[in-house]
Amino acid sequence: MVGHSAPLGGFQTPQTWQWDRLVVWSVRGFFAISCYLISDSRVRLPIGEFFRRRALRILPGFWVCLVGIAVGFAPVSSLLGGGEIEPVSAWGYVWRNLALWIFQPVIDATLADVPHGGVWNGSLWTLSFEAMAYVVAGLVLGRALARRHPSATGAALLVAAIGIRHLFSRLGGAWLLMVPGLELANFFFAGMILWGLRARVRLDGRWALLAVLACVVGIVAGQTDIVTPLPLAYLVLWAGAVSPTRIGAVNDLSYGMYVYAFPTQQLMAVAGGPRLGHVAYAALGLLATAPFAWLSWFGIERPALRLAHRRRACAAKRQGV
Repeated sequence: MVGHSAPLGGFQTPQTWQWDRLVVWSVRGFFAISCYLISDSRVRLPIGEFFRRRALRILPGFWVCLVGIAVGFAPVSSLLGGGEIEPVSAWGYVWRNLALWIFQPVIDATLADVPHGGVWNGSLWTLSFEAMAYVVAGLVLGRALARRHPSATGAALLVAAIGIRHLFSRLGGAWLLMVPGLELANFFFAGMILWGLRARVRLDGRWALLAVLACVVGIVAGQTDIVTPLPLAYLVLWAGAVSPTRIGAVNDLSYGMYVYAFPTQQLMAVAGGPRLGHVAYAALGLLATAPFAWLSWFGIERPALRLAHRRRACAAKRQGV
């Protein structure tokens, strides 16, 4: 949200470019943590239950967010901006994007006069790649050999992602649409490597410092997709382990913050929020998004997760009988 506040609020300067980089590295770190967690989930669960849980974790909150933008955010922006919403375009925004791939990022006649015009939720592009990564990890870790050697499997997938990414970059054209996702795949599979090595790799501050240095080397060398996946994966896992905070340990608002931050900041831009200045715009964006995240967690996400666990418990009971 801090990184997005610069382009959404119209504060793009040479200084704010560094905040844009924060966005990139944050998403990469998320992908590393994600695969670390879902690797453990896949090994414990049969494939059908694994995919069911992944779908229930992502899709209900995502679908409600699409509807919320079409029937809530967009109409309110039209009222604030003095325009009229196009109902056909609004509902097209919902049904064209249901499958996680954002085919229609705009709703006609909205967001015309904001610094980052048109796009209602530029954060959602990563979800389709996240889902594809889930499918790959779920299928691969279903093989006995991969389960016995998850680190080697993750390394092979990481190397394959690097190779395919460079191939697509050279082919150009429509293949370039897959390049951002393949870059994120490198960090995703780094999480699988570290999950496989979890009993042997210690979380140590000295190793974390070396991980920071390795990331710096990768950035300076211009080889972030090759040099930095493992160091960054180690660094974010170490940071999570040593952090004293318990925020999110019980009620996880992170997904709701992720899917509602962009449209909330866009609505604030329509209302004139950028006039308050960059810092205030970013801070108010965090505060304004939190209630939507809270509602998403308690109203949609947590009930969906409970449904997944309830189905698993019922299946286990039937097998026991």
